[in-house]
Amino acid sequence: MLIKLFELELVSKSARKCARETYETESVQERTQQCATETQSVQERTQQCARETECPSVQERTQQCARETQSVQERTQQCARETESVQERTKQCARVSKSARNRSLRSRGLSIQRRRVRERLAAVDPVGTMIRTRHAIRRRVYNVRGPNHLWHIDSNHTLIAWRFVLYGCIDGYSQTVIYLECCTNNRASTVMTFFQQGVERFGLPLRVRGDRGGENIEVARYMVNNRGSERGSFIVGRSVHNQRIERLWADVNRVVSDFYKQLFQYMERSEILDSTSEVHLWALHFLYLGRIRRSAREFCQQWNHHILSSVQSMTPLAMWYTGMFLQPNLELLTQDETDEYGIDHDGPVVREDNEQIIVPESNLTINPNNLTHLQAACNPLNPHVRTLKKNAGLKTTQENGQTQRLG
Repeated sequence: MLIKLFELELVSKSARKCARETYETESVQERTQQCATETQSVQERTQQCARETECPSVQERTQQCARETQSVQERTQQCARETESVQERTKQCARVSKSARNRSLRSRGLSIQRRRVRERLAAVDPVGTMIRTRHAIRRRVYNVRGPNHLWHIDSNHTLIAWRFVLYGCIDGYSQTVIYLECCTNNRASTVMTFFQQGVERFGLPLRVRGDRGGENIEVARYMVNNRGSERGSFIVGRSVHNQRIERLWADVNRVVSDFYKQLFQYMERSEILDSTSEVHLWALHFLYLGRIRRSAREFCQQWNHHILSSVQSMTPLAMWYTGMFLQPNLELLTQDETDEYGIDHDGPVVREDNEQIIVPESNLTINPNNLTHLQAACNPLNPHVRTLKKNAGLKTTQENGQTQRLG
């Protein structure tokens, strides 16, 4: 009996062992199949990655990323070189101004922001930066205390090749054009006549600024006699210090002078005009002097009524009248204030001409009766100009006794 029980137990153990081995075999097969599935998935992904790698768009993106990386590296190196250059120039030129350093960097092909230059200067040379800041020159601003406190006078020689000279005067405070006239000489008496006409219209100014030209002598004498001496009644200075009217000349040349200059040059190229002939010049003055004067006066009217955007949208005449009602107290100026009075440091840079220009006088005369007949037959200011008869030539006489025919 015991033997049978022992055999049954052995058979049961063997059955359980076989069952365990069968289960383990099935588990191993499942894991094997799972591994095979994963291996196949990995192979598929590997093939997909290989296909993507072979795709041109991926290669282009890869190359683009490489180029961008290289560009970033180049910019980083350039910034490093710029920083080193700034430091080297700062150490070499410790006493040079900021603008000079900027120009030095630009000359080397380096374009650096001013803010960065200031930061590097403050970091590398803080003591020198403070010293230069303390000794910086303050920019002076053009300042005239009221209307008729200072007038600027000057002459314009754009048309001097044809013996036309423009004379102008402008009020420094309101920018009102006092007079703008054209003449065929540069005599002091001519300038004095125009100046007196301006005084009759606007009053006598306190001071006048002009250059050392001989045509301003009588105006200077007139101001000293009426306003007194040793107070800057007539301030004599270089042309570069008379920017208020030099700025006006820029607009006069653009609107008035350039038109007639191009016209006269065209007439010379077409052989209609000979500027070396006294007869031609006399005829040119007869025909165009009145027209130039009319254009100059028209410009004067337009200028005095145009709106100044920098002064509360007022016109020069409105500023002049307003300033006359609100006339400030008239104070005397010291000698230093007189020398700097009426200088516009922000004005245009003017080329100074040290040569004294003399407009030659014409030696051509015409009989008054013939002149009257010529004016009646040909009015330059009338758009409907009547032509002279073919045989109605006018005789003109020169000083040497020779007779020439005009017409």
